[in-house]
Amino acid sequence: MCAAALRDAAVRDALIHVSHLCSREPWRRGPREHGELNRMPCELNKKHATLVVCDGDTNLLGSFVCEVPLPWPQETSDVLAAARAAGLELAVLRLLQQHLDDATGVLHCTYLALSLQSSNTSLSALAPVPDNLLADDQLWIDHPLRLRYARPSGLVSDLAWVDEQLAARGRRRSGCAQQQRTWNLSCVFRLQLDDGSEAWLKSVPPFFAHEGSVIDCVQRLDGDASSALATSALATVDGALRPQLRLPQLLAFDGAAGRLLMTHCEGPLMWGARPAAWRPIIAAHVDRQLRLQPHVAELFALGLPDWRAAALLVSLRALCARPGVQSALALDVRSGLARLMASLPERLDALQACGLPDTLVHGDLHQGNVIASAAGPVLLDWGDAGVGMPLFDLPGLCHGFPADDQPQVRAMVADAWRRACPGARVDAAMRLIAPLAELRQALIYQHFLDNIEPAEHHYHAADVPARLTAAAHAAA
Repeated sequence: MCAAALRDAAVRDALIHVSHLCSREPWRRGPREHGELNRMPCELNKKHATLVVCDGDTNLLGSFVCEVPLPWPQETSDVLAAARAAGLELAVLRLLQQHLDDATGVLHCTYLALSLQSSNTSLSALAPVPDNLLADDQLWIDHPLRLRYARPSGLVSDLAWVDEQLAARGRRRSGCAQQQRTWNLSCVFRLQLDDGSEAWLKSVPPFFAHEGSVIDCVQRLDGDASSALATSALATVDGALRPQLRLPQLLAFDGAAGRLLMTHCEGPLMWGARPAAWRPIIAAHVDRQLRLQPHVAELFALGLPDWRAAALLVSLRALCARPGVQSALALDVRSGLARLMASLPERLDALQACGLPDTLVHGDLHQGNVIASAAGPVLLDWGDAGVGMPLFDLPGLCHGFPADDQPQVRAMVADAWRRACPGARVDAAMRLIAPLAELRQALIYQHFLDNIEPAEHHYHAADVPARLTAAAHAAA
């Protein structure tokens, strides 16, 4: 790959990680690695967006161009607000092209957008579609892995499902649904309702389709929060009764299609919160993990991935045996990874012997996935959930804090598990799991790549070798 292509790939990857950090609404994905921020070659200033507009039959109607201050490619709210100001009601289907001008810091994005207007008579703000886009056949080729909500029929069916669910509850939307973001991991709409309240539609790919079922199941298994707290070893934190760690409130969900309709939860995300603010959240999360351990079979029935020792070993061996995976690694990393994989059975056995139970793992626990609401913290984004060693949630949580604060966060997690499982060798488990957690992340990113169309691979392609490299270094 030439230097310019390498630079563009690094830019694309860094843009995705920065966008995780700067999300402004609930229901956002968060950072999996803060170090990627150092790869930005210039300061991002704004986004120059070209919307190629189509109708429900994918007939091209024209184009709309705007510049907005929010430069992240999957964030669509500012672009669509600019279109709305010009009299256009649109929703983005997918990203067609992107290019960063590193001289100006402007990200140029071209999207395919669906007109949500009932007729084409009010589309006078559209210009012709640029000839260079029409001539690029690769932009218009269909792919079997294209997501439902990246197709006009799928997006329309998602909004129709919302209307059906609201009508069944005697409610309806007021005004057009306002898309906030879309990419290969989710499509999110903010909805104004006729009673003045708000709701959210979240559509997810098939590999996250269990999210609504997981939220529903965990809420049911939580049962009576007061009685659960009363019997918990973690019922109090620093002498005070800790708050319950709530989940998003579902109005409806469709597990087969991967659709969730959720009430709005007011409050800021916990970016920048000091570690002390996380002590009761960590205690509540550990308490829930401990209480859900007897229900592992029920969680698997929902379609959650198996990250327990035996299944994880099989999956990781298959991943590391893929020629394309090995060729993306430096020679010294390949050697280190080979040593790690050779010792993996013994490491997994030692981890199991530490005395912590296999249970529910959130999979993406970090500051941007917790809302500090007036009624208590709310833990979002359950699509990454699985079953395995509970300390798999530790690295993602720590990465959200400055390096100086991470030892305190690790100590709080260790303290919570010592209280929950007296006699468990928690410190040993935390040492053993470090490279395993990186390997699990590599497995997840490869799963994304295997299940999204190639045009979307640039979002995640650099993450698999990055995580395998981190695993080799953690085991050294």
